[in-house]
Parts: sequence; C-alpha cells; structure tokens
Amino acid sequence: MCGIAGILSPNPQQYALPDLQRMTDALAHRGPDGCDHWRSTDGTVLLGHRRLKILDLSDQAKQPLHYQDRFTIVHNGEIYNYKELMVELEGLGIDPERYSGFAAGLGVERFCMVRHGIDDIRHFYNNDLRFLRQFA
Repeated sequence: MCGIAGILSPNPQQYALPDLQRMTDALAHRGPDGCDHWRSTDGTVLLGHRRLKILDLSDQAKQPLHYQDRFTIVHNGEIYNYKELMVELEGLGIDPERYSGFAAGLGVERFCMVRHGIDDIRHFYNNDLRFLRQFA
C-alpha cells in the first residue's frame, strides 16, 4: 500500500515542506512510484503521499487530491468492491472513467455525492463500501 504523512500545526512557521519531505522519504519503500506534497495557504496543514501503483497506473490518480479548491486529502487504501461500484455508476448514467483513479478508490467520494447527496455520505460508507483505507 501507499504511504501517507501529515502535519497539523497552529504555528505556520513551525514546519515547512522539507519537514514533510523527510517524513515521506522515510515511507519510500511503501510508495516507490511517485511522491507529492501539499501545504495549505495558511501553512497550518501539510500533506504528503508516496504512491504504489497497482490498479490505476495513470498519473491522473496522483495525490494529494483536491476538490473545488476547498478540500484536500491524501488517501491510502483499497476498495475491494470497486467493480460493482463502477457498474452502479454506469447504471446511473455516469462514466466512471471520467473519475480519475476510480479503480483505486479515488473517485468514490464523488460517486457517493451523486448517489446519496452530500448530506448522506455516511450511508454509503456504512452500507455499500467494502474497503481498507486511511485518510489524512
């Protein structure tokens, strides 16, 4: 599996990207296929990801993931029932190939919002998704 790292600090001067780089370097054995970092505009949140390409080999699935300039996450995990979820997406008239990294689980949040609406995401995670996953 991939490796994720994060720093949360109320003092934006306390940590910088080189600190996060050292953390993700220590995880290089977990993600030899890619590495990227992100720092929030106020400097209080830093996220890093080491990628191990297994299902989705494209660079479109690189992390950290950003959504609407509001949310940023790093994700490590595997969704075991992604094929069934892709069939359900197609049944709703949605092309799952549009969603970068869906086979590796990166488009699941978008699917959840389409299927259940943003207010009912917990239903999806509790009932429909079989996964092993960590977030930062």
